[in-house]
Amino acid sequence: MCEQGKKADYIEESDLSLIRQCRGGSQRAAAALIARYAGLVHMSVSRIAVVGSDPEDLLQEAYMGLMSAIRSYDPQRGASFRTYAYTCVGNSLKNMRAASLAKKSRIHLDALSIDELGDVGYCEDGDPEGLFISRETVTEVERLINQTLSPYEKEVFFLYLNGCGYESAATKLHSSPKSVDNALQRARRKLKAVLNDL
Repeated sequence: MCEQGKKADYIEESDLSLIRQCRGGSQRAAAALIARYAGLVHMSVSRIAVVGSDPEDLLQEAYMGLMSAIRSYDPQRGASFRTYAYTCVGNSLKNMRAASLAKKSRIHLDALSIDELGDVGYCEDGDPEGLFISRETVTEVERLINQTLSPYEKEVFFLYLNGCGYESAATKLHSSPKSVDNALQRARRKLKAVLNDL
């Protein structure tokens, strides 16, 4: 069955199944994971302020933490993806805070600990309204990825999610590492802008 025909199935699939599909290049699976954890990302960002950092920069950093989780999650280590994603998002924001402190900036609010983040954004109880909203969010995230990123940026983005470094992605795309880096930076900026509005 084509990926589009399985639209509703993505909401009910496990995180691990979506991660495997995402690493295989499934844009729909990536959109489903981003939509599933968007609540966590936005809530995390709303709880921290770093002097000299735009809230959109914090949001981008948190989404990059989520992308890192998708890219590097290993179920053999015993943690659920939910726990791992919380850790990656939290670490990403803590690293940004540490970098800000290194520049002698002050923090207005402390970041939440991972334990305080709680379950946000994805409802497993099968609530019909929640499932409908989740399906709509997945569709919207996928549409935004398609509309916002160029074909080359999408290829780079999904290679990144699949764990490819710049050199490896450049080889696969018959391109230079600098071109891959530039495309990934453009993709990050574009996705930051549209996901912030979501």
